[in-house]
Amino acid sequence: MIRATFQVVPGVGAGRERALWAAGFLDWQTLLNTNDKDVPLPPALLPAVRDALISLEAAWHAQDLVALAAHMPQAEHWRLFAHFGPRAVYVDIEVDPEEGVTVVGVLDESGPKLLMAGRSLCVETLEQHIPSGCLLVTFNGSSFD
Repeated sequence: MIRATFQVVPGVGAGRERALWAAGFLDWQTLLNTNDKDVPLPPALLPAVRDALISLEAAWHAQDLVALAAHMPQAEHWRLFAHFGPRAVYVDIEVDPEEGVTVVGVLDESGPKLLMAGRSLCVETLEQHIPSGCLLVTFNGSSFD
């Protein structure tokens, strides 16, 4: 799923990605192993796409979730779940308008945890339960949490 997306550089959106698929470019290696004149993209985009795909192949082999996510538009991050789901950490933050953050709920493969203000909620605890390199899933987190 991840290696089937070509939305890895500005200028390649869903429409151009569909055109690549329709032309038989179903994964990164197919495009990387093809002569530029046979790739249905504007010639000016090809160097950036090829460079991005080479970097992404290296990130894929290293299982570098952070690097993979950095190359994809946020709307395409769902593609990461099929492979990196076991590294998913679900986070929900509850806020009281007067008291601020009151509770943070965290769910990972070891089970649910509630971190409560005034008890177990602190930066160190959050860092312990939300490790770097995890697949972070939030509930409206991109605009709120």
